Amino acid sequence: MDIYAKPGVESACLHLQNRFGADVSLLLFCCWYGSRYGSLEDDSLPRMISMSRQWAEGVVLPLRRSRSWMKRLSQGGFGQPELETVAQQTGFKNLRDDIKQLELEAERLQHHALEGLSETFPGHRTPGAGHAGSVRANMYGYLAACGISAEEASDYVSVVERAVATAK
Repeated sequence: MDIYAKPGVESACLHLQNRFGADVSLLLFCCWYGSRYGSLEDDSLPRMISMSRQWAEGVVLPLRRSRSWMKRLSQGGFGQPELETVAQQTGFKNLRDDIKQLELEAERLQHHALEGLSETFPGHRTPGAGHAGSVRANMYGYLAACGISAEEASDYVSVVERAVATAK
């Protein structure tokens, strides 16, 4: 979904990820599904969350932790000259960039897996049923399942919601 490139969306999503542990891929999927098919029904959301958590814990998060650790190391935050020397080597930045690309590819595969899973959802058979209310409901439903209150997330959800509305 191209929504991530819209002004303010990346920042809003990353805030929800970094502050509350929200999965950006799931947030974007909630938007896509809501704008195309409508509200997530029945056990759709728990199934999505379960599948995504397993994928994130097994693939995405280890890559992200490695990349973040390498970034901190390159900024000299460890106080260990031996390690910081490694961070100055030419191949270090290339490796970090490669890990970032792998992380993005892992997230892309997660999107495809979510899309495939969504084909089993009851409302999936009626494209065009989506609307702004569904986008909002899906995002708040997911965030509530993560223990994030509507009050805590409202400013960020509004940014994403506006971007979805202008993308149509």
